[in-house]
Amino acid sequence: MDNHSSKPDTEEAEESASLEKVQDIDIIFGRPEHSEILATMTAKMALETENITCNIKSITEAVHRFLSNESDSHNEKPYGFYLVAVTNDQTPVGCMMVTYEINPTVGGLIYMLDDVFVEKDFRRMGIFRKIFRKAQEIANEDPHCKGLRLCVEEDNTVAQKVYQNMGMKEVEYKYMQRSFVSFQYDGFL
Repeated sequence: MDNHSSKPDTEEAEESASLEKVQDIDIIFGRPEHSEILATMTAKMALETENITCNIKSITEAVHRFLSNESDSHNEKPYGFYLVAVTNDQTPVGCMMVTYEINPTVGGLIYMLDDVFVEKDFRRMGIFRKIFRKAQEIANEDPHCKGLRLCVEEDNTVAQKVYQNMGMKEVEYKYMQRSFVSFQYDGFL
């Protein structure tokens, strides 16, 4: 161990390798051809965080409809957009869906951050931070956007800490819903 370092050489090597990997990750806008992998990531997230098994086919169809707007500009997408973390060979390893909430009380839009997911082998490398910062950058450039918001499970303390470290704060809202179609499980629209 180096006398000037407070970490063993193996920890420094792992940290350096993680930093190198995150530098090789690009954040791109989701496209219709990403529908299946984004649906798979959404299903993995639902299973991990809520122990819910999802119908991949219906999620894929919904994601495809969401992404089908042909515009390359996020401002011209009527519902929002996906941000996708991809490796050098364009393999998606993480994602975030951003939807627009019109909020007259703040005088503009709130970007809702949904379906946040990073593949297990790519976690703890700063990929979520990179996706979040891209969403924040886009929001800051949008004169109509007044803030970011997300929903997190009450018992998901790990995610809550991550979000707090990114500057998010807990607010006093309780979500309620009324579904117009039948679902296989409660609590999910």
